[in-house]
Amino acid sequence: MEHMNVLRLQRRNDANPRRTLYRAAERSGHPFHQRFNPAPGLGLGYEDLKVIEAHTFLTSVASGTPAEPDFKSACDVAQVQQAMIRSWDSERWETVSYALPAATQ
Repeated sequence: MEHMNVLRLQRRNDANPRRTLYRAAERSGHPFHQRFNPAPGLGLGYEDLKVIEAHTFLTSVASGTPAEPDFKSACDVAQVQQAMIRSWDSERWETVSYALPAATQ
């Protein structure tokens, strides 16, 4: 949790195989950022994200409208993760399947 707004990327067969990507709040379009931080260069913390999640959930319940991200979004992320694992093992690009498990359709 020390580097929540940082992604370390390593690519094979690249002239510059290791890169560090910083999430810049001023480019992210995050709707709640200014409510937690006075400057755009500061990242959101774990506790900030939990408050945002609670606000989104309670707003969804109060308005009766589904919130985003939803269960389908979580399944999509899991499918991408599975393709990444397969890609690591096969050392080639793998297709991502965005089908929901049968029990949730």
